[in-house]
Amino acid sequence: LWDWNVETGELTWSDEHFRMEGYEPGEIVPSYEIWSDRVHPDDRSATEGKIRDAMESGCEYLNEYRVCHPTGEVRWLSARGRFLFDDDGKPVRMLGAMVDTTQRRREEEWQRLLVAELQHRVRNLIGMVRSVARLSAPSHRNVSDYVDHLIGRLQAMGRTQSTLTRSPGRNVDLAELVREELLVHAAQPHQYHLDGPPIALSPHAAEIVTLAVHELATNSIKYGALGDTGYIRIVWTTLEKNGKPWMTLRWQETAPQRKTKFNRKGFGRRLIEERVPYELQGEGRFDIHDTGVLAQL
Repeated sequence: LWDWNVETGELTWSDEHFRMEGYEPGEIVPSYEIWSDRVHPDDRSATEGKIRDAMESGCEYLNEYRVCHPTGEVRWLSARGRFLFDDDGKPVRMLGAMVDTTQRRREEEWQRLLVAELQHRVRNLIGMVRSVARLSAPSHRNVSDYVDHLIGRLQAMGRTQSTLTRSPGRNVDLAELVREELLVHAAQPHQYHLDGPPIALSPHAAEIVTLAVHELATNSIKYGALGDTGYIRIVWTTLEKNGKPWMTLRWQETAPQRKTKFNRKGFGRRLIEERVPYELQGEGRFDIHDTGVLAQL
């Protein structure tokens, strides 16, 4: 609360008003100049203008503005007050109250960020779904098989979207991404080994890498190490190329015996060899050896 004697300049603040301005109660003698000095430079002119308008018009003073504390912290305050006038219409006093709206402002900004992130993610997701559906079709001989595989791929994409929307704007930890996909495929700790430095993938890269790991794990259950008594080594490293950070990921399986031969280029292989170069301007290789699959992104 505040009480301003316009004629004498005397200003009275409540204890909480002192704190909102960045002072301890009673630390200073309040004045218009001291109050104005704490108003954010970008808001000062407009704030003082609204006070003048309220003084001249007799209308209610309503304003939301920022104040700068000595610690460097910037707080948002919402104020409302009214001038009292004498019989001649001259302003003699102003009474008002204000509340700290910093938290509300932060929540509104967070909400705007969420909405913007959601819009961006939905646009990208629709494009990815369209691409996955189209690429999946030639790999299957019947509708039932196509639907089963498409659902698995969409679920993998959904897991990535869930991670991204929990913390909008942030990148995705590669190790967490790989572990989650292996867990979904019921891979046991003795069946694989992960090794590599901490890497934060961009949202778009995370979508592609998730699908790649999903396809490799699915194929491994059918034809490779996860379906036999085999073993998978997943290793990633970082490097610098043209002044920018890059990563390489290597998926190497060791299985006692292959169950079947690959006679066609399936979705997973096309994803690695074609979509990685197209979507991420990178390189993808998928090789089949007697001992198992070797894939490199």
